[in-house]
Amino acid sequence: MDENFQFIADELGDAHARNPFSPSELTYLNKRLPERLFEFMEHSGHACYLDGGVTICPASAFAPILALVFKGDPDLDHRDCTVVSYTAFGNLHVWSKKHGNIVIYLAEGQLTSVALAPTEFAPGIVPQRQGTPDPNIVASGAVVFEPEELDFLDYRGSEMLQSCIAAHGALELGDCFGFFPALGLVGADSPTRRVENVKKVKALEHFALLAQLQPFYLTKLDRSGIKRVREIG
Repeated sequence: MDENFQFIADELGDAHARNPFSPSELTYLNKRLPERLFEFMEHSGHACYLDGGVTICPASAFAPILALVFKGDPDLDHRDCTVVSYTAFGNLHVWSKKHGNIVIYLAEGQLTSVALAPTEFAPGIVPQRQGTPDPNIVASGAVVFEPEELDFLDYRGSEMLQSCIAAHGALELGDCFGFFPALGLVGADSPTRRVENVKKVKALEHFALLAQLQPFYLTKLDRSGIKRVREIG
């Protein structure tokens, strides 16, 4: 395995639940992903890591979620994009042949893409880019594994993941944590955004619901925080 993806695999550790991808799923992935990302997913299979904090998922099953989020967006095409991994609370990490890494925050109605909405850096610290990035290196960002990316903050700013695992158990294949009522109905910063309102649910069905509850916005990080750029669709 490529050294970047081997590092990610080492950070993830052993999967506590895993099914190999079917031959048809591997064919689907092989046509859509950079070579080294495909090799990693072939090695991983459909797998839950870190008590379900992150799941490597069967991309073909989650493709309809992308169509629901993107609608008829002029820049985003679900046929160009592949869901690689998702977090316990429904952040989809997506590889796009055209745009590179995309993250969809289903619970909060946000989407980030460095290609479509670059971070605004303070003057003098803009990173210098040389040449065309290697997609095999860029694509490693589609596999989420860093603790700060896995967690979800409640309305007071406290981390929720371990408390939800303690209350409901580790997530198994096909599971996620969902808010009831959904944040798309009551607002992303609602006081209902707390552990007591979280249930263990089936990810595919729950994600499809979240994708239809609210408009999604392309966002970026600037010096004042997260900024909406435009509505998706």
